[in-house]
Amino acid sequence: MVVSGATATANGLSRKGNCAADAPEPIQPRLTSEEELEELVLAGMSAGQSDDELTAAEFSTQPGRTLFRVIDKYRGENGLTPPPHVTRHLLAADRSIPDPLREELTRWLDRIEVEVSVPFSIAERHWETNVRALLDGARRKRALRALEAAHREVEHGGDLAVLDRLSQFGSNGPRGFRLEGVPLGRFLKQRTTTQYLVQTEDGRGLLARGQVCLAAGASKSLKTSIIGCDLGLALATGTPFLGEFPTVRSRVALLSGESGGNAIRACFDRIIRARNLDVPDDFDGLVFEQSLPRVSEPGHLKELHRFCLAGRFDVIIADPCYWMLANERTESGAGNLFTMGSQLQRLRDAIPDGVTLILIHHFSKTASRNGRESGEPPQMEDMSQAGFAEFARQWALIGRRSKYDGESGTHHLWLNVGGSEGHSGLWGVDIREGRQSDLGGRRWAATVRTREEVEVAKEEQADDAKEIRQDRQMDRHKAAVVKFMTLRGAVTLTDLKDAHGVRYQTARRVLQAMSEAGEAVSTKIHRENGRSYDGFALSGSHYPAPVPGTGHPLGVPAPSERRAGNTPGGDMSSDTVPHGNQ
Repeated sequence: MVVSGATATANGLSRKGNCAADAPEPIQPRLTSEEELEELVLAGMSAGQSDDELTAAEFSTQPGRTLFRVIDKYRGENGLTPPPHVTRHLLAADRSIPDPLREELTRWLDRIEVEVSVPFSIAERHWETNVRALLDGARRKRALRALEAAHREVEHGGDLAVLDRLSQFGSNGPRGFRLEGVPLGRFLKQRTTTQYLVQTEDGRGLLARGQVCLAAGASKSLKTSIIGCDLGLALATGTPFLGEFPTVRSRVALLSGESGGNAIRACFDRIIRARNLDVPDDFDGLVFEQSLPRVSEPGHLKELHRFCLAGRFDVIIADPCYWMLANERTESGAGNLFTMGSQLQRLRDAIPDGVTLILIHHFSKTASRNGRESGEPPQMEDMSQAGFAEFARQWALIGRRSKYDGESGTHHLWLNVGGSEGHSGLWGVDIREGRQSDLGGRRWAATVRTREEVEVAKEEQADDAKEIRQDRQMDRHKAAVVKFMTLRGAVTLTDLKDAHGVRYQTARRVLQAMSEAGEAVSTKIHRENGRSYDGFALSGSHYPAPVPGTGHPLGVPAPSERRAGNTPGGDMSSDTVPHGNQ
């Protein structure tokens, strides 16, 4: 919920202005293995939480059973649960534990210490969820043992109906993959309300919480600056994205391994000045990391999962996506939907439930070039490599409306937003960064327009450009006419047409404009054939200044002087004195 007119003070941040937001509730993680479940249960015990039903038999792994016995023994003797550093001493003192197992237990304790460092409210939620899952698993094991005992009875003449229940179990527990289905009536009642981290002013969603978002764009179209820096900072501070779209304050991690720390730092500095923010040294609402995990490395994915939980992040922005997916399979199968789809799914599975993953990707070279030339809004099919368009649940596509304006340092862009929840929108975004030589250096000035406003501005710009071209063309024609009339005196439309190869309409338009401006006057021209013609002559005030040494403009006398026989080399025209100013 956005609270207008408040001052954001969460995470030590204060803002000079409005628009603060309530921090979302902590996100409950998704467990991906039985080991992780048991680690979290033991972490809950180390945080001072317990459950009388738990026994060592409920733990499936040897490290889990051993750690539980050590913790439970200490708890029975001392009346309290040992913290991880005490448990570490207990393990070192217990010589009955083999060294390989001791090393494994030490690694477990390292991870448990991370979980214990999480605030109590989150650890409590972990406990409530995970101990229940562990107990449910233990009950299933007890049921399995009972069914196995019943099976032995059946083999000796017991109730054959027990075999129907036995068919649902394997030798080691329930089947790993089962299809059960949900009745439609119950399925329809399982509706959930989508929460949005970014919205429009009228409440339409733009970025859905907990869903993968693919932010893609053409080369050098400010993808990292707009999504990584502007969006990341807006979410971390609860200020509007691009100065336009309200956000819900969230904890954000920006993982960027391509742009470099100096470029990211400079971009943040410019946006902070534009937002008029004071960011203290201890502000941790946004965390920057230059290392990126590799999907091909299982240890990297597990570390990414730990990083999300330990930092209690709501949003992870990863840039660039292709770097994380790079391996031998993707290098040879970047166009293979099955190869890329499985890699993207592995990356998604490493992110805890409820965390919004934003992947920054790029368009193909052909799409980037075509979009730059046409100025049309970007589309999902513009993305390079296979699988990305199919994988994304929501997207933010950035493309150029026109070429980069290097004189002013301005980017004219499209922002095309959409998602499977039905949210969508198209805006024109102008980012003026300026140049290093500008007073005060480069800056960050974002202007957002609707598509209708962009189209109107484009038409007005085209009209202005056309008018400028016409004015320049008129100036060229006028300059040529003035020069010609200075040499010839009064001229007709036919004279201009024959001398300059222009159409009658153009010649008439030029002379009419000159007449309206007082630069030319109408006159009658008498030619040697005895006929009179309508013509035009320069007004007296519009004759060029005399050329030094001749006393005449362009070295040629005015028509009145030529009629007096003063023209060097003979009379150049039979034109009469024009009416009006002459």
